[in-house]
Amino acid sequence: IVDKQFFDHFRKRLFSLYYHIPLEEDEIEISTMFQVTNQMDPNPLSPKNKGWVHKDGTHVLAGVIYLTPEAKYDTGTSFYKMSTHMDTDKQYADVMKQYYSSGENSEGFDKAIEGMNSHFTENLRIYNIYNRMIAFDGQEFHAATSYVCDTPRLTQVFFVSYIGTRALPPLKRYH
Repeated sequence: IVDKQFFDHFRKRLFSLYYHIPLEEDEIEISTMFQVTNQMDPNPLSPKNKGWVHKDGTHVLAGVIYLTPEAKYDTGTSFYKMSTHMDTDKQYADVMKQYYSSGENSEGFDKAIEGMNSHFTENLRIYNIYNRMIAFDGQEFHAATSYVCDTPRLTQVFFVSYIGTRALPPLKRYH
């Protein structure tokens, strides 16, 4: 943790949206980080300027806070449903990992992202509005809507792996 005071404040604020009682540190496993992304390719129509549709592993909750004032709305997050079946964990994974970890433009990246994303249909688009937070089930397919921007896209992302409280979140309390 770079700044424990910031992390604790963030954790408490986040879970106050879901629970009416404070959660102790040992009841939650959460990680958070800041991300800066730029336009990936000078050609706005390049497949690199669209996000890679993915899930966030086994996380029970994931989220994004948009932190760029006056950002282009279309640099938000889109959610998808699978329209044709595929093994999303294996096919295209090596190309994606190489590109996003090294920044190297592998020859097959454009075809891989187009191939991967062709199996999905967008069903919800959230615009990038300064200080907006979205939170969602880590098993939901999603991607950055677009990386086409004039200024870098700053976000805070978070991933919750475990919530170990007996307190019920709002949806469970009212059903």
